[in-house]
Amino acid sequence: MTSNKLAIISNKMSTLNQNDPYWFRDTISEHEWAVVYFVESKKDIQRTITECATSQINIIAIDGGDGTAGMVFTELLNGNQYKELPTLAILPSGKTNMTANVWGIKGSRHKALSSLLKKINDKTIDQSIHTKPVLAINPGNNKIQYGTFLGAADVVEAIIYCRKHIYPLKLPNWISHILASSFFLKKTFSRTNSKFKINVTGKTDRDMLEWHDSGYFFLIMATTLPKLLLDLRPTTNSGSGSVSYIGLKTQQIISFSNISNILRGQIRPNKQCKVIKTKSLSICFSGRYTLDGEIYEASD
Repeated sequence: MTSNKLAIISNKMSTLNQNDPYWFRDTISEHEWAVVYFVESKKDIQRTITECATSQINIIAIDGGDGTAGMVFTELLNGNQYKELPTLAILPSGKTNMTANVWGIKGSRHKALSSLLKKINDKTIDQSIHTKPVLAINPGNNKIQYGTFLGAADVVEAIIYCRKHIYPLKLPNWISHILASSFFLKKTFSRTNSKFKINVTGKTDRDMLEWHDSGYFFLIMATTLPKLLLDLRPTTNSGSGSVSYIGLKTQQIISFSNISNILRGQIRPNKQCKVIKTKSLSICFSGRYTLDGEIYEASD
């Protein structure tokens, strides 16, 4: 087995790692070819990816949340450290862990890491590799960001509220998610108008057909994940492409149709909600948006 075959990039700032930063110590103790890099910032991740490439490490486990995964994606795809991209595994050590829950190895992070080590040791890891699409976001400054989930409009305020008032309670993740979802629904009931006038233009894979969506929105979402929080799935027969776009307008957003679909675990198109599969889209607005849980500011 090649030395340092596996690199674990562990974000010390991720939610679960703040409480137990060395949770993997016993699991990797018998695997001398596994090395751990602790990171706390984008610069740390950049430096670590460069070192991994120099050491010819071709399997990287991301020990963090959605934001950490997005930062690793961005560094690998924007940088030129690797001639051929390494295999990635995502360990759910964040607060939300949407990307890890959908694309990662099933089970807790302890079970996921043990399973990964076994696959590497048994040389069966190639049988578990799958190619997945990610979002490429150009915020207008040509500094491309990569991730799996983009959200904009009023929903970002709900996310910020949850970070300030719900997550500090240090409740189990499933309870935090239920409380956050309850707050999200409360805002939909209490708000009938939005300050977010947004224009969206997209192109589908099929014949590059152009589509449009505009108005005042409670939620704008673009994701390459087939499943979101609480197992909600964007479901549509419209369009084609690897990106699911969801645009939920503020007027009459709480309708029987929307509630019925949500209870079935689906986000379906209707008069208030546009759901379409697309290849690319352009969102024109000013304000805050989230990419994999990280908050950014967009100008006109």
